[in-house]
Amino acid sequence: MPGARGQATRRRLLDLTLELLGRNGFRDLRVADIAREAGTSPATFYQYFDDIENALLALMGQVRADVDRELQAVVELHLAVRERDSAAASQHDDIADLARQLAGGFLRIWAKHGPLLRVVELQSGDDDGPLTDERKRLLNGVSASIEKLLLSSANAANAAEGPTDVEEAKATSFVLVAMLANVAAHQHGMISAGVSLEALTEAMAQQLAAALP
Repeated sequence: MPGARGQATRRRLLDLTLELLGRNGFRDLRVADIAREAGTSPATFYQYFDDIENALLALMGQVRADVDRELQAVVELHLAVRERDSAAASQHDDIADLARQLAGGFLRIWAKHGPLLRVVELQSGDDDGPLTDERKRLLNGVSASIEKLLLSSANAANAAEGPTDVEEAKATSFVLVAMLANVAAHQHGMISAGVSLEALTEAMAQQLAAALP
C-alpha cells in the first residue's frame, strides 16, 4: 500500500482522469495528458494503474459507494423497518417515500458521475470484461435488494398459498432498475426537451410505487 504521499498522488491522478474525461471524452484521453496535468510523468501513472481502463475501474469504486449509500442501503433500511412494523395503514406512504428516494437517488448519482458512467456504458457493451463486470455489480446490488423487498411482502401476503415466484420477483427487480438507470442516464436530454427534474422524478417514482408491494 502506498504511503500518505503516494495515496495523494494516486488520488490526484484519478481526479485528473475524471476531469479530462469530462472535458475531452474517452477517445481523446491519454496517459501523457493526465500525467502532464498532474505535473508528473507517464511512468508515475503506471506505478498506480495498468492503463486508463484500470483507472476508470478505480473511479467506479466511488460510484459504487454512492449507489450503496443512496440506493441499496435505502431499500435495505425500508425492508428492515417493514419487517418490524407490518401495519398495512403505513405501507402505502412508506412505498411512495421509498420510490421517490430511489428515483431521486438514481438521478443524482448519474448526474454526478455522468462522464464516467457514459464511458462504462459504451465500453462495456455486451462483451465480458472488467467494465462489464463493474456495471453489473453496480446495479445488481440494488436489484437484489428490491428483489428481497418483493419476496418479503409477497410471502407475507401469500403464506397460505405456498412460496412466491422467485423468478418473477427477480425479473421485476431487474426491469425496475434498468428503467431507473436508463432514464437517469438520459435525464439531460429529457430536461432539454421541456421536462422538469421534479416531474421526471415523480414519473419514475410512480412507476416504482406501482410495481412495489
